[in-house]
Amino acid sequence: MNRAVTIFFYATGAAIAALGILAIFSGQLVIGLVLAGLGGADVWTGWRRDKQKKDAKPTAPTHAPAPHLEKEPVAVPDPRALATIPEPLNVCADCGFLAIRSGRGQGSYAGGGALLSACYCPRCGYQGIPLRFDHREDYRAFVQELHTQRAAHAIPTQE
Repeated sequence: MNRAVTIFFYATGAAIAALGILAIFSGQLVIGLVLAGLGGADVWTGWRRDKQKKDAKPTAPTHAPAPHLEKEPVAVPDPRALATIPEPLNVCADCGFLAIRSGRGQGSYAGGGALLSACYCPRCGYQGIPLRFDHREDYRAFVQELHTQRAAHAIPTQE
């Protein structure tokens, strides 16, 4: 995507500058100078983008995975404690953790906006789109269902 934008600046800049030069030779000095200036600015912008990309240092990851990740869902929340959290609730799809963090746009999809960009759960390591609950009761039912599903798929231990 970034390379395509840079090529776009080069191509449009060269085309506009060429139109400006043609206008100057055909007697339209003012229009020609304006077009040549705009074309030169586009070419310069493309050159600056290339230079910035070459000079950029690799960035560190936006988050470090937790050393010990919980694989079990969060405890079923008490309704009184849950009443203090503002709605809507954005939670981890794997464990139901409420403090899911933004992935800073990594893996977001076009039109998704900041809310629906890929997120990271520091509790279980989930990376993806969070679940959004408009009502606290729905979130509580979701956590209860997570516990039910985990209990149903649990491997019985032999004694």
